[in-house]
Amino acid sequence: EGPVTGVLYTGGVAGNMTAGEITACSNQALVTATGYDGFTGGIAGSLGGGTISRCFNAGQIDGSSNYTISGGIVGYLSSGTVENNYNLADIAGNLAAGGIVGGIDGNSPVVYCYSTGNVTSELRVGGAVGWNRAGAVTDCYYNADVYNGNAFGDNTAGGTAYGATTAELKKQETYSGFDFETIWQISAEENSGYPYFREMADAGKEQITADYD
Repeated sequence: EGPVTGVLYTGGVAGNMTAGEITACSNQALVTATGYDGFTGGIAGSLGGGTISRCFNAGQIDGSSNYTISGGIVGYLSSGTVENNYNLADIAGNLAAGGIVGGIDGNSPVVYCYSTGNVTSELRVGGAVGWNRAGAVTDCYYNADVYNGNAFGDNTAGGTAYGATTAELKKQETYSGFDFETIWQISAEENSGYPYFREMADAGKEQITADYD
């Protein structure tokens, strides 16, 4: 839960992930990049292979200097899969920043994710993805009451990501494709009304909340 500081690859759970799986995890810590041309994310600074799923970030991401790319879940995605994750915190980048992923270079899926935090960057800022060169972004959402810009800061690969109001993000019907039978759950009494993970609730694991009303 303490602050995480790194130079090149900085993440709340992993710095540079190239294979394997990270599942059912969370980060609550402030994550700060201090190097030049770095990658900073709430779960992983960089994902070059493998899968990140059913994770959430509640720690502020500070990559606001030195050409850093920052994302709520992953800073830089070159290969691998990002699916069923959410971000509750504010994200600051410099070269690019996104509520879910900062920058995508590989043809990698980013699906069924949402972000409720604010996003800022000198260049390429998006509510969902800051810089998308090749990613397959599908059914992702961000809070347009908090960040009122575009879903993508710079997008040459297409994809579907949508801004929604706080009220809309607290309704199950907003989330196209999300599996509310086995993965997601939603209740006005939990997670400030935003969707959360069924398995964590069933296991009694704490899910840190952030309310941007």
